[in-house]
Amino acid sequence: MPEKTPAPITVEGRRAADKVRAIFMFIVAANLAIIGIVMWNHFQSRDDAGAGEAIARMERVIGSSIAGYNAGDREGFLKLFSASAVPPADAVFFAGTIQENYSREFGNVTGKTLMPAMTVTTATGGTLVYGLQCEKGGQARLSARFVREADVVKLVEWRIEQP
Repeated sequence: MPEKTPAPITVEGRRAADKVRAIFMFIVAANLAIIGIVMWNHFQSRDDAGAGEAIARMERVIGSSIAGYNAGDREGFLKLFSASAVPPADAVFFAGTIQENYSREFGNVTGKTLMPAMTVTTATGGTLVYGLQCEKGGQARLSARFVREADVVKLVEWRIEQP
């Protein structure tokens, strides 16, 4: 029995094969895009949930610190700071920086608005930035850096300045 040789591929056959190949590649690319979108949303939502909880913890500390600042409560204010704060959060810091500088220039804080674009969270803490309404100085900006110590969020830096 003689061997059969395959028929040569015609131009129409080659075009049909190219079309099938192009459709197959389009389907593969679409599937990869869908997988990428689903995975991105999965990781993004997980990160947002963790960041949301971290921000909520830091916001509670900010609320307490502003309450202590407004009341002039040195002990309540300073207990929110980490031992690693620079400058050290002690009676000298509270009397000099907080009362002499911030209270004299800005007065009490009457309102605050979180600035999400300037807010950063990390695994060990983060930074929150607020736009403030102040009694004396009108508009101001509060920047607060945080660190997590034994699963407790503590302040490392707390600064009020002109925007």
